[in-house]
Amino acid sequence: GPFDLVYVDAVKTEYRRYLDLALPKLRVGGLIVCDNLLWGGEVAAPGEEEDRDADALRAFNGYLMMHPQLQAVVLPLGDGVGLATKIKPTIFEMGGPF
Repeated sequence: GPFDLVYVDAVKTEYRRYLDLALPKLRVGGLIVCDNLLWGGEVAAPGEEEDRDADALRAFNGYLMMHPQLQAVVLPLGDGVGLATKIKPTIFEMGGPF
């Protein structure tokens, strides 16, 4: 059956891919928890050196917050925790597109 909870804490540059793969398997009302979204402050205030993980997390945070199927928040707990509730089904969950 569908998942009630998805926890994401892995390769930071792959967070969007993990979300895209998990979302169709998450039930409406289910929760996604993403760890390390503030990445030691680097996401909000980038340092002088390039940090691929911080750049990827910055982009992911925007994607998570603006995703039309999710209601999301990023909390400044520890290294940053994202919480998102699925509020809309995917087109495939609705029996489409065909």
